Parts: sequence; structure tokens; C-alpha cells
Amino acid sequence: MPYAVMNEALRMYPPVLFVPKCVERDEKLGPYTIPAGTIVDLHTHAVHYNPKYWGADSLKFRPERWFADPNAAKDHNVVVEMIKKDVPLKSFFSYNRYAFIPFSEGTRSCLGKRFAEIEIVTVLSMLCQRFTFEFAKEQEITVSDLGVTIQSVEQFELKFTKRQ
Repeated sequence: MPYAVMNEALRMYPPVLFVPKCVERDEKLGPYTIPAGTIVDLHTHAVHYNPKYWGADSLKFRPERWFADPNAAKDHNVVVEMIKKDVPLKSFFSYNRYAFIPFSEGTRSCLGKRFAEIEIVTVLSMLCQRFTFEFAKEQEITVSDLGVTIQSVEQFELKFTKRQ
């Protein structure tokens, strides 16, 4: 489940808001022509929150949406058995790779993508093993998408409790 949680968090709160791409040749988009050499910024939220790719509940944090097999989301033993059989991790998940672009996609995607994914899963797994955590008080988190990266508008407190 850590990979599904990571992917869902990156879908809802990607590290960058815009993915710049350079148009290689003149492109027709409806009645418009985009000339070669034009930089086009793809807004990640427009893709990551699109119900066409993520369903009617695209605004909801729901990690189980990532599993190709719905049973894998409900029973971790399904995942354990698949791992024992050397089933590649990618086969656990089902999504349109161009609808999930927190690190861009293709030959010019972020060089640090794999490192970031490993770091996120490692830290998240270690925290979940050692602690339970919850908001210290009931609150809504508001994020600002006015900059290059997403950030919380105000601070929020988490309560960590050591597992027994």
C-alpha cells in the first residue's frame, strides 16, 4: 500500500505545478496553430484532477484507485503472494501514464524521479512501522498553487504516537 499512498499523494499534491514542453513542429489545436519552438506549460492539476482519468471522485484522496486488482487493496496478503511469485511491482497498478505526471513523463522526465520515489516509500514505510499519526486538531489543509511548487498556506500540527 505505500506505493499506492505515494502515488495518490503525488497525484493530488505534485511537487511542481507546471511541466514545460517545447513544441517541436507546428501543431494544430482546434482552430489554433502553435508554432514550433513555443514553450507550452502543462498544468499538472488539470490532468491529475480530471475525472476522465481518475473518476468522479478525483478530488478525493483514495489510494486504492491505483490497484489493478481491487482485492489487492483490501487484502495485503494478495500483494505478499504476488511478490513471492516475483510479479513485477508495475503490474499491481493500473493507470494512464500520461495522466500521472508529477515528475513529467517520457525522455525528458525528472532525473531524480526514481530517487524521490524510493526516498518517499522508505520514509513513509519507516514512519508507518514505528508510529501512528493524526492531525493534532481537526483542521482543513489549504494549499497554494500560486508558485512553482505546492505548499501549505498555513502550518498544521501532526500528533505522532509510538507503536507498541
